[in-house]
Amino acid sequence: MEQEIGRWSAAAARKKLGVRGGELVVVVAGTVCARKGQVDLVQAVAQLPNSLTDTVRVFIAGAPGEPEYVAELERAVAQLSPAAAERLTVEGAVDDMTVYFAAADIYVCTSRVESAPRVLVEAMAHGLPIVTTDVFGIPEMVDENVNALFYKPADVATLARHLTTLLTNKSVRTAFGLASPYVLRSRPGYAEMVQGYAEIIAEAAMLSDVSGRAET
Repeated sequence: MEQEIGRWSAAAARKKLGVRGGELVVVVAGTVCARKGQVDLVQAVAQLPNSLTDTVRVFIAGAPGEPEYVAELERAVAQLSPAAAERLTVEGAVDDMTVYFAAADIYVCTSRVESAPRVLVEAMAHGLPIVTTDVFGIPEMVDENVNALFYKPADVATLARHLTTLLTNKSVRTAFGLASPYVLRSRPGYAEMVQGYAEIIAEAAMLSDVSGRAET
């Protein structure tokens, strides 16, 4: 992952995506489907203050999944004001998500069902502040009010409020972004998780053996 991060500078990535100086970039990645919940972000964009219209750029990157949900996303985009719609880009499938992470100022996760999404790992590795749903394993991956802000799925008003906080408060945005790599490193790695599971299984087997002997 370190090699991926180094392939794009923020300036080069922003230039490739057509981001102008002074614009703040918000990114969400994932297959467009109900489980990923990208409509939340579109509807939140509609609730952002007018003062942010000229400064925010929103990218929704991910291959089309469920046709019904893709249509719902398209309807949500169509309901935006012309000014807001101009600031939002639905990219579809992309070959290199690293470009978007490098260009981003904020990462958003709108998922309804996730265990440990890789996109959050990548966002933290890129030093991004995060706004995310608090479902399933996600609260174990990030630290609320340290590098991430939580909202409930479909609570678009809270999502818009959190985005406004990060977009308008550079000190908070910077602090969260600086914290993200440290939060990531504080979490167990793959080897540690395997060792932990092995210890749990061994302990369970031992207790089962002791229980079996007691019954006999």
